[in-house]
Amino acid sequence: RMTAACHVSQGVSKVWPFSVISPISAVYFFAAAVAFAASLYIWTRRDTLGAGYLCALMAATGWWSLWDGMQQRAADLHQSIVFSQLSHIGIQFVPLLFLLFVAQYTRQDQWLTPRRILLMTVIPVITLIGVFTNEWHGWIWPSVQLVDQPTGTTAVFDHGWLFWISAAYLHALTIASAVLMVRAMATRPAIYRRQGIVILCAMAIPWIGNVLYLARLTPLSGVDWTSVSFALTEVATAGAAGAA
Repeated sequence: RMTAACHVSQGVSKVWPFSVISPISAVYFFAAAVAFAASLYIWTRRDTLGAGYLCALMAATGWWSLWDGMQQRAADLHQSIVFSQLSHIGIQFVPLLFLLFVAQYTRQDQWLTPRRILLMTVIPVITLIGVFTNEWHGWIWPSVQLVDQPTGTTAVFDHGWLFWISAAYLHALTIASAVLMVRAMATRPAIYRRQGIVILCAMAIPWIGNVLYLARLTPLSGVDWTSVSFALTEVATAGAAGAA
């Protein structure tokens, strides 16, 4: 039960019952299936440079998209909150895994010692603890409410100070990935520059989409397409890396 630290507004019940897959959740589930399938395929080629991180990245994105889809078909607000908490297990590690993949794939991973990788997980782990204890403090989501949409009723989460620290850190990791890719494009053969352009363009899609979601400039409040766009980005990245 939520305490006063996090205000929950039940609102109205879902237009789409839990037993029915809504159009929006179907998109998330399709993206999750694509990401998991790609992860399994990449696992069969795990000896390829960067394949280990890319496999983990696809699996984390599939997990994220799966629970985003479950949230969209949840029967009530409590389920929406639980599914959102579960989605953060993927959310908090996707940008870091992307950075590790890019660093290894572009052979700029000399600085990635186990200790430094462990240090880079500190903020994601602290955020996850905050996500699963949010009802005690409201640092991630001070309030949650159900809002009517043309496709049904969606949970809309207000964001607290710990959420914004985490968001800034995850975006910084994404920018660092782009910087490493640009550096590699400037020093490697032309074929890698072409693949780098594909990867950079693909990276821009979820980054821009997430900024629009956080700024609440998307047509459907509470519907975050970042996991779907990340799945598409990673498929494009895998294709580009394989071509290279």
